[in-house]
Amino acid sequence: MAFRTKDAFEKELRLLVWELRDNPYRRFLVAFLLIWAIPFLTILYLVIYGGGAPSQPAIVSTSLILLLLFAISVGGGIIALRMLNNILDKLVAYFIRAKRQDELKSRFVATISHELKSPLMALRTNFSNLSAGFAGPITENQQAIVETCQNVIDRMDQLIVGVLDLYKIESGMITLNLSDCDAAHLLSAQQSEMSSLFAKKGIEVISKIPQSAFPVRWDGPKMSIVFNNLLSNALKYTPEKGTVSTQLESLDDFLKFEIQNTGEQIPKEHLETIFARFEKLHPEMEGYGLGLAISRDIIEAHGGRIWAESRPQKNSFIIYVPKEAGKTNG
Repeated sequence: MAFRTKDAFEKELRLLVWELRDNPYRRFLVAFLLIWAIPFLTILYLVIYGGGAPSQPAIVSTSLILLLLFAISVGGGIIALRMLNNILDKLVAYFIRAKRQDELKSRFVATISHELKSPLMALRTNFSNLSAGFAGPITENQQAIVETCQNVIDRMDQLIVGVLDLYKIESGMITLNLSDCDAAHLLSAQQSEMSSLFAKKGIEVISKIPQSAFPVRWDGPKMSIVFNNLLSNALKYTPEKGTVSTQLESLDDFLKFEIQNTGEQIPKEHLETIFARFEKLHPEMEGYGLGLAISRDIIEAHGGRIWAESRPQKNSFIIYVPKEAGKTNG
């Protein structure tokens, strides 16, 4: 998947046109039309004089015109070829530069993630020791401050991991490690892990996951991330005493997973943008807007699709994934 957005790509193409110092498309079109002048005029000549022999002056006049146009066509062809060569040279240089930038970006992301995670680990360890009383007893107020710092560290760690995972997925640096697994077990495990969080908020979870196994060939850990992201999203945007329902069903060579939650209707214009990086329906909400973007990349890497639907007091996220990753009916 390309890391650059459509707007960035168009901007770079405009820069390429500017580097050519002229509009190459218009010039190439003119040269192309000049090349086709001879065949066109030859056909026109045959149509006009096909019914009879032209006079000697007409033959001389037409021959001179055709000779002149032939010379112009050859000149146009040379110009067109030179322009094409120039454009290709620029494109090759552009793609070499883009590849080099991607390599530098990869090194930068890897270095930054390592340099940030190391001190975070040290901070987490020290705050954990303080909380456990290894440095002496602490007061209740001090314990609250330590827990706040630990929560901030956890959020920073999640952001670093999320950005790194998203970049790796989009740049093709992560490949799927496919294995035989049970989709129902993957989903049930994620629901069990989050059951206490739903209960704490008073949210009723209605699970429509059949007891029978759903054998699939997926990258189990990555699909677990998808299920966790969607459940976390439902937990975040479902009001207290609300309802969340999950459903898993088999449809020929695909599995369909749907998660619904009560809550504020998602505006129609945001049903697609919420899958973009760092996009959130409510900017003030906790999180960094990476969960849905990462989930979409993982689903599409498996050959599936994910989208959102919304109507008053009911939001749905729907996933179709081939039972054997990478295989589709299309």
